[in-house]
Amino acid sequence: MLGGKFVTFIEEVRVLFTSNRFHPDVGGIETHSRSLAGFFHKSGHELILTTQTPVDPDPVQMAFDFPVVRQPSLAELLRLHRWADVIFQNNIESKTLWPALFHRKPVIITIQTWIRSSSGKIRWIDRLKKTLLHRANSVVAISESVRKKTFPSATVIPNSYDDTVFKIQRGITRQRDFIFVGRLVSDKGVDLLLKAFSALPGDRRHTLTVVGTGPEEARLRMMAESLGVCERVDFAGAVCGEALARLLNAHCIAVVPSTWEEPFGIVALEAAACGCVVLGSEAGGLPEAVGPAGCLFRRGDVVDLKNHLLKLIRDDSLQEHFRAAARSHLEKHRSCYLSKKYLKLIEEISAQ
Repeated sequence: MLGGKFVTFIEEVRVLFTSNRFHPDVGGIETHSRSLAGFFHKSGHELILTTQTPVDPDPVQMAFDFPVVRQPSLAELLRLHRWADVIFQNNIESKTLWPALFHRKPVIITIQTWIRSSSGKIRWIDRLKKTLLHRANSVVAISESVRKKTFPSATVIPNSYDDTVFKIQRGITRQRDFIFVGRLVSDKGVDLLLKAFSALPGDRRHTLTVVGTGPEEARLRMMAESLGVCERVDFAGAVCGEALARLLNAHCIAVVPSTWEEPFGIVALEAAACGCVVLGSEAGGLPEAVGPAGCLFRRGDVVDLKNHLLKLIRDDSLQEHFRAAARSHLEKHRSCYLSKKYLKLIEEISAQ
């Protein structure tokens, strides 16, 4: 173990929180890190966050209540590890964990994704990460799927969503049909969605909104044109926060058509919280994020995706069933509820 045995309780804990990517980067880990770090700080503990994300070039930067050290030097890392009572890594990062081997500080690691290459190969860095996991005091996996396939002895604490932003808003009518939110990269399955969308019967002019940017955007726009649906597909660009919540509230069905195995899927929670029925691909931890708030289609199957799109959009009672079932699911994924579980881990393990 990196830390000693449990002996007593400490009221105030100095937490060194590491998040490889952080604001202004946008993504699931970045969102989770901002939420957790803020909760730890507000709970009365000292916290310093380190990240490899460089300084935001935008002069209007988000202000945080805790210090953020960007791209720390080796000397800074050693100093921060000496200062900390406990090291919390939101996704394992060997580059910033090695000082813990010398200082023997308690370590908690959350596994946010698969420890393997995109092709499934186990590389030397993956073996190193698994060795470090075995030496941590506590390991958390964000889904049962990640736990089973990555570190079976881990505790499962799913990721949360920001319920202060993502919620049903009054005065917004659900006038649009389908929405996708995510990076426009090949493994997110937007091309699959466009093909399924274009195959829907022409008895109604269905609409699709694609939210996000990425290297595949130009190709996807060309695909929408070649499929004859460009007039009904709105490429909305990057939208986040309150603006994204308003957009989700204007749609009936959120589609998460990933062709790779998502470790979890915060976007499914955000969409469900805004009243969307969620349709996700049947693989990885995504089914756990969708839960009773929607349904699943066979990953990579255009025909099955089309059939599910059609079934959902034609059946208002089925949509209402999923919206009602989502409430209890969302309660278990509220930020405060899950942050308290992490906080309990930190306070117990730091008392060593």
